[in-house]
Order: sequence, then structure tokens, then C-alpha cells
Amino acid sequence: MAKVKVTMPEDLMEKITRLGNQTDAVIGRALEAGGKVALDAVKDNLSGVIGRGATAPSRSTGELVSALGLSPVKVDRNGDYNVKVGFREPRRGGKPCMNHYSCVGMFSSRIKCGDCGSWYGPKVWHSNSKYRRTVYQCNRKCKGAAKCKTPHLYEEDIKRLFVSAMNKLLTDRKEIIANFKEIRETLFDTTALETERSELQSELTVVAELIQKCIDENAHVALNQTEYQERYNGLAVRFDTAKTRLEEVSEMVSSKKMRGERVDAFIAELVRQDGLLTEFDERLWFSLVDFATVYSENNVRFTFKDGTEIMA
Repeated sequence: MAKVKVTMPEDLMEKITRLGNQTDAVIGRALEAGGKVALDAVKDNLSGVIGRGATAPSRSTGELVSALGLSPVKVDRNGDYNVKVGFREPRRGGKPCMNHYSCVGMFSSRIKCGDCGSWYGPKVWHSNSKYRRTVYQCNRKCKGAAKCKTPHLYEEDIKRLFVSAMNKLLTDRKEIIANFKEIRETLFDTTALETERSELQSELTVVAELIQKCIDENAHVALNQTEYQERYNGLAVRFDTAKTRLEEVSEMVSSKKMRGERVDAFIAELVRQDGLLTEFDERLWFSLVDFATVYSENNVRFTFKDGTEIMA
């Protein structure tokens, strides 16, 4: 599958973080708009090659092109926003998934093996018979001498376990919300980091000017070159040290703000949820679950986006 990763400039990401509760909606709309442009281009390209060079009249029904679509915008376990252009599965005559896109993508890289730490992935059993079925198991289960002992799971198992874990979470939601409100400011406060970042930016400006002054002086005055080189090297090290630390602090600020927004969204979803679940909810799966870890048939634990771990 072809992938495109877009890295935004730091100043743009800072502006986005100031959107507060509107961040998810704005980013989602932007990704959907961009995804539609890509979808139209893929459809045009596909239409242009179907039947090309065929010696017999094309028997294309148009089903392949019409099956192309755009997935909903999702947030992965790393907090990255994703949108996919792909085929709805299954197509005509089949039973669709909840959102008409492959259910495989819903659980891939969201379930972890408790033995080796690898992700679970889909495997097709009895692919050429009426008993064909998709299961999820550790991607390293059949690799190497040491085999993972974690069990495989069917889609209905994952959904059932999620409902169980969610209902346990919802039972304690008032306590979770109250505790979060008490520690939120301390946990995600970036004041000290932003002060340090400002100081480092000033340091870089000062050192850059000193370096330029040093170079200009050497160009116009006869200096001892050994002393000049030592002074220049010292300034260069000072500049690089400040630059490296600035990058680290900026990353810490962005990470804290992003984690804060993720947990804010998690808490808001908990507040909105009215009553216990009676069936699998795809929206809650994507918005609340970070990942699940399988240790055994009777020990599957869900780690939610606020860090809470619950055994289903």
C-alpha cells in the first residue's frame, strides 16, 4: 500500500494546537478535502488504464472504480491523523463492514502480543473453501524457533472484549474524570518548557551574531589564526548545543500539548457516553482505545488513551 506522510512546519503545528477543542474537527476537514483530491486522481488514473492495450473488447463493469472510496479520518496510537484511499471490501454481493471499509484496518496494529510485543495482524484460514475466515494472531507467531503462545482472536472476540472493557471503564468514569481534572494542569503544563524555549531562541540569536562578528573581524583584521579558530569553534559548539536543546524542548512542548489534547478528547468522550454499551461501537474504539494486549484467552487488557489499563 502506498503511503504519504506529511510533516507540517513547527510554527504551523503550534498554531494548530491553539485551536483547542476545534483541533480535531479542523484537521479532519482538511484531511478529508485533501483525500478527495487524491481519490479523484486515483479514479481518473484507474479508469485510464482499465482495458488499455486489450485485444478484445473490455468487459469492465465499472465496479472496480466505483468501489474506490475515502475512509473516515482516524487517529492512530501515536496520535497521528490518517485518511486512506482504498477499496470498500467486500464489494458487490458481499456483507459490508460497519463503515463499508475493510474491518482489517480497524484492528491492525491496535492489538499487541503479550509474549513478544509484536502486533497482531489478520490471517485468512481456509481461503479456498466455504469455511474461509479471518482471524487475528501475532505477526511473529510462526517465525523463529520460539513460538508465541498467545491465542488467535476472531473479530467477534475483539468486539466482545472491547465492550466488556469499556463497560468496566464507564463504571469508574466519574472517578477517572475527577482525578484527571485534579492533575491535568500539572501533567500537561508547558510553561517552564516554553520559557526555556524562548531563552534558547534568544541564545541562538546572540551566538549567531557573535559568530558573524567573529568571521567579519577575521576578514578585516590580521588575527592569530589559531586563536581565531579556537574562538570560532567554541561559538559553533555553543550554537549547536543550544540548537539541539531547542529541538528537544520544542518536541517536548508539542508532545505534551498533543497528549493533553488526546486525553481531553478521551475525557470529553467519557462525559458524552450515556450508559453502558450493549454492542461494539466503532467510534469509541477509535477515539478511546490506544491498544489492547493479549496475554492469554482469559487475560486481554485494553490500554486507553488516558493511560488506564483494564482487563476485559
